[in-house]
Amino acid sequence: MNIKLKYNESNLDIKLYYFFMSVASLLKISILQIFQKLTNVKYIRIITHSTLSSYLVLFISSYLITITFGYNNYSPLYNMISQMGSISFTPAPYLFDFACIFSGFLSFPISFYIYRYLNYKINLEPNYKFIKTFLLIFLIASKMLGDIGFIGIGIFSIDRNPFNIHYLFASLLFFGYFLSSFLIGILIIVFKFRLNKFIGLSGLFSSTIICLTYIILELLLLDVIIFEWIASITLIIWFYGFIYSILRMRKKL
Repeated sequence: MNIKLKYNESNLDIKLYYFFMSVASLLKISILQIFQKLTNVKYIRIITHSTLSSYLVLFISSYLITITFGYNNYSPLYNMISQMGSISFTPAPYLFDFACIFSGFLSFPISFYIYRYLNYKINLEPNYKFIKTFLLIFLIASKMLGDIGFIGIGIFSIDRNPFNIHYLFASLLFFGYFLSSFLIGILIIVFKFRLNKFIGLSGLFSSTIICLTYIILELLLLDVIIFEWIASITLIIWFYGFIYSILRMRKKL
């Protein structure tokens, strides 16, 4: 009786094991299929156009409404970008908030495409592949941190800011995006593949200069608001310049 019971339990364990292995395998296949769909060049072009155009329309609209109908004489010289999402400065704070949330969500597929593109383009000997893997994982992790920060500053605006969480997400955004632009710049310059070296150099130097400038301003205890605007505009111009350049390079990946 005991032998039969142990046999049944063992048989059940085996069935459960194969069941969970089958589920895990199906999940893996589904995730890979979703990844391939999301990183298809055709979809990425649509997503990139949608992200950039919607963000620019919403951002510019928010800015124009803020300086025209807003309060407290809003100006890039004296006010942070995030204050366009505050009812204290604009009658339409949700325009800025939605621009950040929407663009942040749509940036995730772009992050995956960057990873897939660079992984495909960079070829190393088997003994050195771990270097490529490490750099690419570090890159996509920093880029996705920036995407999370982008979404976070929209959800937790200055008016919805428990425990100063808005500034935490703002830090994630800048740290993640500038680190990823720095890493992309290094990868383009060090691993030679068909892409304009100017894009790599501009990403490397702009991120380095902006980070050094930020450190100097912090050490000197200087609060130069316009620096945030310059850094953000520089980042947007470089990032979408890079995306459009790699989209032109391949019709199909």
